[in-house]
Amino acid sequence: LGKMGGFSGRLMSMVREKEGLTYGIYAALHTHYTHNPFHFAIKTFFMAKDYEKGMQSTLRELTAIYKKGISETELSTFKEIAKNEFILAHESNKSRLATYHHLYLKGSTERDVHAHYAILDSLTVDEVNTALRNNINLNALVISAAGPITKEGKPIITK
Repeated sequence: LGKMGGFSGRLMSMVREKEGLTYGIYAALHTHYTHNPFHFAIKTFFMAKDYEKGMQSTLRELTAIYKKGISETELSTFKEIAKNEFILAHESNKSRLATYHHLYLKGSTERDVHAHYAILDSLTVDEVNTALRNNINLNALVISAAGPITKEGKPIITK
């Protein structure tokens, strides 16, 4: 779906670049909230006038990923991104220390990190798509929005 701070995900490609409904849209795992390894969030901002189209576009892409899965190209791209993140995390003593301190606080070791990246690198499209279908529940989405709304919960559009 997306990568925080990157332009490689479907949401950025479709909702931002092709449809122009937002400046930025990202997806990320948030396991620290629930200790569920598949708990994720999509973060974006829509102008009130684009809210409904933006939500429809976002839900369309989430549904497509759930039903059709990801492509071999998408998996290859994200594997490369993961490798580069790992390299960058070890580029300086400062970034290496920050990375491992963060992991230590979460109960992980350096060996765990290397094992995690090895698993990521070995994943197949079928394994990823099976995990997506087994873990995304389109009927249990929580949508949170901020801004002025009507009593019916629709955004107030001002000109």
